[in-house]
Amino acid sequence: MVRVYQDSMVALLKVNSEIAGLLDLVKQQEQEISTVNRDLTTLVSKQTEFERLKRDVAQATLNAELYAKRTTEEQINADLRSAKLTNIRVIQSATTPLRAVFPNGAQFLGLGVVFGLILGASASLMLEMYGPRPVSDATAPDAPAAPGRFAAAHASTPGAQANELLRKAAAYFAMADLKRRARTQSGS
Repeated sequence: MVRVYQDSMVALLKVNSEIAGLLDLVKQQEQEISTVNRDLTTLVSKQTEFERLKRDVAQATLNAELYAKRTTEEQINADLRSAKLTNIRVIQSATTPLRAVFPNGAQFLGLGVVFGLILGASASLMLEMYGPRPVSDATAPDAPAAPGRFAAAHASTPGAQANELLRKAAAYFAMADLKRRARTQSGS
């Protein structure tokens, strides 16, 4: 029995030493946990400061790039002003053109024909609409007797007047042509 007692005591001492070691381990781990918790609270409190500093660095970087760009542009502008690149030199002397640019004869001729046709047509229409009306036989005291009712009613219309003028012009030119032929025959 002494042997059993001794073995039990040895086992008890082993268990006590293991328990003491585990208790020391628990204390050490609790100390490490409290250290880690302190470090985490410190990091959390410093995180906002870190984020603010990161934003400040990004803003400072953008400002530095902007100022560098403006400085470069100002340097280029100053170099251009000092180089005086706006001097004007005559490359080729002025010469007169071989043909006139204005007035263009063909263009004026075409425009004249078009406007003449428009003016003539509008004048003819105006005379037809607002011109003198035919006078009947009963109202005209000294009107010559016209052969037929239609000729009397339309003797003074613009179309009839134009036809009469054309007939007279044709007779005049025919007479002038006859006189010219007579002179050339008598002269030869």
